[in-house]
Amino acid sequence: MSYIIYMDNLNDIKIIGHRGLAKDNVENTIQAVKSANKTCDIVELDIRQTKDGKYIIFHDDTLKRASGLNTPIKDTDYSTLKNHTIFKSKQKIPLISEVLNLCEIPILFEFKKDVDITSKLFKQFKSYDEKLLFQSFNPKQIRKINNLDVDYDIGLICPRANLLNHTGVSTNSITHSEKGLNFICELDGDFLTLHRKLLSEDIIYKCNKNNIEIYAWGLSKKEHIQEIIQLGIDGIIVDSLSILD
Repeated sequence: MSYIIYMDNLNDIKIIGHRGLAKDNVENTIQAVKSANKTCDIVELDIRQTKDGKYIIFHDDTLKRASGLNTPIKDTDYSTLKNHTIFKSKQKIPLISEVLNLCEIPILFEFKKDVDITSKLFKQFKSYDEKLLFQSFNPKQIRKINNLDVDYDIGLICPRANLLNHTGVSTNSITHSEKGLNFICELDGDFLTLHRKLLSEDIIYKCNKNNIEIYAWGLSKKEHIQEIIQLGIDGIIVDSLSILD
């Protein structure tokens, strides 16, 4: 593929900063959000729930990777978590409210498996001026959002089968793209987030026919972008902008 054709196709695709561009910034932090404001079309962030019911922006179920402590998020109060700096930086774990106050672009929130989907939670999002999208690996969480009858875009993340035991991936995940599409269509949902290995011309045709957008993830190399760029997807979820050069 020529560079000109590659760039022309890329211009039609939303650039979604995974955890606020996790390789370029300190993931899921205020610093990452500020950076994504300037460089991305959408920023993707993870939501977890603390022991005392606070909703935070954080990916893992423990602090092990972020600060070396094997402390479960769901068993820890936010008053304790907020004092930790993470990933050997000065950044700390933000609340949803802090992110909403600073972000200036659409946000794609991913609910991790410990999050209770309630109307109280969704009241926090009402004042945000930009577009909000919500996704999860767990179909039960997406169904709960749909049952709240809130006016936001909702989508399902479909992983490869061999990723079911990976941290953060629900064992209830749908690993077949067509089953994922059927689920989203049943809920009158808006998008599918598919691992690149699940992409095909057939599933993209069926999604387009049903007005379901497709976002691709699992893109760690420039070759991955080049492989999927002409398939007609709507967005790519990336950890670094360098992969687009």
